[in-house]
Amino acid sequence: MLRIKQMIQKIFNLFGYRISRIDQRNLAHERKVANAFYQGHCFKVFMNDSIGDAILTGEGWDNHLQDIFGKYLSKSSGDILEIGANIGASFIPIAGRYPNLTFHCIEPIPDFYELLEFNKSSFGCTNVKLYNCAMGDVAGNEIVIHGQVGTAGALKRYDEHRYVDSFTLPIVTVDQMFSGYDIKMIKIDVDGNELSVLQGARKVLTDMDPLLFIEFHLRLMRDLNINPRDFLQLIQNFGYKEMTIWDNFGSYIGTIQSFDELLDIAESVPWYVDVLFQK
Repeated sequence: MLRIKQMIQKIFNLFGYRISRIDQRNLAHERKVANAFYQGHCFKVFMNDSIGDAILTGEGWDNHLQDIFGKYLSKSSGDILEIGANIGASFIPIAGRYPNLTFHCIEPIPDFYELLEFNKSSFGCTNVKLYNCAMGDVAGNEIVIHGQVGTAGALKRYDEHRYVDSFTLPIVTVDQMFSGYDIKMIKIDVDGNELSVLQGARKVLTDMDPLLFIEFHLRLMRDLNINPRDFLQLIQNFGYKEMTIWDNFGSYIGTIQSFDELLDIAESVPWYVDVLFQK
């Protein structure tokens, strides 16, 4: 029986597929976990989720980050912040390539954090630190975060995501936790809470010149009554001038210096754009 299973797995591997065992635990009633084989390691993902699908098929997630690191950070030392780390698909697989950088991965949702811990251990990341907390604008205030199957943010339902649970958590700010660090890059993916995170990072963004990588989702902002122009004006006030843009599939769109042009591009895509802001 073992030999038959091995033969079947080899056949599927020849065609680029990976066989993954589904973990039958039912997290928060709707989250089902699968064990993917990814870059030579076991990597736990959620089923029926875009990140999970990308890992299970071997496509990878946020692959354009590798180009950013290769161009700007490969010879750097210092600290990388990831606010909204989810299960670790963006940085856990690549952190070991940059031993001079320390990755600080922040994730408030308990189910996500559990998989993040496992995936860090599976990849043996010694330069990754994990934080189970919620980032926002005013330390000590509370923030409500709504979770879906594999996403979490300011709304219960958006972009066809299925609502699962909600958490009211105390806020910690970037300035409170990381003012004394040598921040080289901040990645923010918090599905509607981006403005709050930026407002809690004023000192770091003013005193340092970190790359700022943000998922820019116009429709989500408008659903939350956030004016995208006000959001971009805040980023501009911190001194950011140049923007490199990818669509939500990681395909390069262009590098620009016009915030109006960024709004036009964001209007033209079906979901969101990833934007790298530079001073």
